Amino acid sequence: MQKKVQFLIVVLIIITLNTSLCFGDDKNDAPEPEGQWWDLSYFNEFLEYDFEVTYKEEVGSKFINDISDPDNTLYIVVGIDEPFNKLEAEALYSFVESGGKLLVAGDVAGNINPLAEKFDIEYSEHVILDRMFDYNYTFIPVDVDSGETSFIILAHSPLGLDPQRHLFNIEPHYRQELKEGTVSDLLRIVFEDNDVLLNSNAKITKENDQQWKIMDGASTYIIEDTDTQLNIYFENVNVNILARSSEEPDKVMSVLDENDNNKIDAEDKPGPIPFILEVPVNDGKVIFFSDAGLFTDNLWVLKSLSDKPEYANRTYQNVEYIVNLVHDMYPTDGELIFDISKQTAGFSNFHPYPEEEDEE
Repeated sequence: MQKKVQFLIVVLIIITLNTSLCFGDDKNDAPEPEGQWWDLSYFNEFLEYDFEVTYKEEVGSKFINDISDPDNTLYIVVGIDEPFNKLEAEALYSFVESGGKLLVAGDVAGNINPLAEKFDIEYSEHVILDRMFDYNYTFIPVDVDSGETSFIILAHSPLGLDPQRHLFNIEPHYRQELKEGTVSDLLRIVFEDNDVLLNSNAKITKENDQQWKIMDGASTYIIEDTDTQLNIYFENVNVNILARSSEEPDKVMSVLDENDNNKIDAEDKPGPIPFILEVPVNDGKVIFFSDAGLFTDNLWVLKSLSDKPEYANRTYQNVEYIVNLVHDMYPTDGELIFDISKQTAGFSNFHPYPEEEDEE
């Protein structure tokens, strides 16, 4: 605990003066990140200050499967420029299932979903926009809890994270099979044709005009009526939502920008939209972030960017939140593995190994 406090003091002194970002004049447009946006040097300094870190530049399923003590291992992957392959995803799921702790942060849906889908969640390809913003819709302040402590963090353009995994779609004429009670034989056959076997006693209930729910023992399926088709999802009921966009009872405050026009409009999916999820599996767990920028230098220690009076002198607690989270996930006297094999695009000043000096 003392090392954690000492590190926070050191980081705040060194980098509080370097918290400004350079953006365009139009606050309706998402600014392009500049400077140290993709640099993980502060996060890396924290890990090396507080832990014995094993860095891995080449990782495959064999390495993950050979981790000898998952119960006492924290495995971190931040910045995912290459997709997880099937064997890696299966190995990481087995690691968590065996008691391992896994932290994953990335913002390219296609690269992360092979892993996320093993845990029955899904990354959207679209970003979240929020009216409760700092500077513009893409900068989202949110209260998060870690352990018994609450923090105010600032996310930038997080993707939507869905605790439901999309399975398949069916034609809208099957709408006539959606009736309260036991699932009809025809609907059961449709599910079976899509490799989902429902028990004979599976029950269906109506949630609202656009949504039905099938309860089949410990499994839950959602049927979403979009007018043009019925979307079928598997719902992971064990997911804990750690951070989500804002909501109000009578107003759409946040959306998933499904038409990618960087505006909040009627075609978008209304919030709140999750962007940090925790998925427990047996004695292990994984935490998924859909905003890798939270770990980069420009969002590590940051004052408010807004000229709103209510945000004056606000300092966000990204660094405190992440430091606290990593310490909570880290097993006492355990091992911390930082997998940098997926960072093929590179970070500006990040490399864990010092350059070797030439011998005289």
